[in-house]
Amino acid sequence: MMFAPSVDHPSLQELLNVIEAPHGPMLVYEWVPGELLGVERSRRADPATSFQRFRALPLSDLITRLDVVFDFHRSAAELGWVAVDFYDGAMIYDFATQAMRLIDLDHYRDRPFTEAGPAQMSLAEELSGIETLFLGAHVSVSRELGLATDTAMGSDTSASEAAERFVAWARELKSDPDLNLDLRTMVPVFYAVGRRKPKVWAFLGWSRRPITVSFARPPQATIRDLNGRLLRNHPPIRWGALHADLQYPVTAELYVDRILNRDEFRKVCDSCCTRSEILRRLDASTNPT
Repeated sequence: MMFAPSVDHPSLQELLNVIEAPHGPMLVYEWVPGELLGVERSRRADPATSFQRFRALPLSDLITRLDVVFDFHRSAAELGWVAVDFYDGAMIYDFATQAMRLIDLDHYRDRPFTEAGPAQMSLAEELSGIETLFLGAHVSVSRELGLATDTAMGSDTSASEAAERFVAWARELKSDPDLNLDLRTMVPVFYAVGRRKPKVWAFLGWSRRPITVSFARPPQATIRDLNGRLLRNHPPIRWGALHADLQYPVTAELYVDRILNRDEFRKVCDSCCTRSEILRRLDASTNPT
């Protein structure tokens, strides 16, 4: 419980006690007026619940109240904390005073993490690494084509280092641990009141497609001798093409009656061969008869 005393924010209530229980820690906070926004799933459509009454507030009021939540997480992130499980059951809203308060913040970690455990690099380091790969790709391709690199890319030394890192990464691409992770999952985006269904983004996996890269209009080259004179009898220049397999993510956006957990979703994907077949199965799985 290092998180509670390390973060100070107006939305937080004083943590009075932590009681160890068989099912996990019980957090005791000071009492505040208001209503818990989290309600049981069976009552979520009930307009009399705090959940629906909060959603019915004017958009400007909602944005103002949710800004409190965003500002709290900004403060927590500045101290290195990463949210694991923040949900509506952690919010108490006072409809009379329009005050938003946060409780039950026991699922935060002091470092980034993945499904396999703590991350080896911070998010800033990962983003910097990705940026370096893009820079290296630009430098590497520019040099292969005999073009000057963009001057905004930095010094020749940093450009060369980025190119070397990209070439090394591309050489070991098939063994990159990040690309070998099974990331197939279904992520809820929002709940469509009119349809009474949640909309989800689904990552179905990776696919390959052969591509050919060539010049649509070959460059016009002028060949000169060592004295700068135009050389008319020279070997012909042939502009070839690059053939490769392009890996690309396969995704879908759809409405479902039930959000599948990761194991259920992967089981559906494993039983199908094509994107269209997966989507048909997803419709059958999320709309049981």
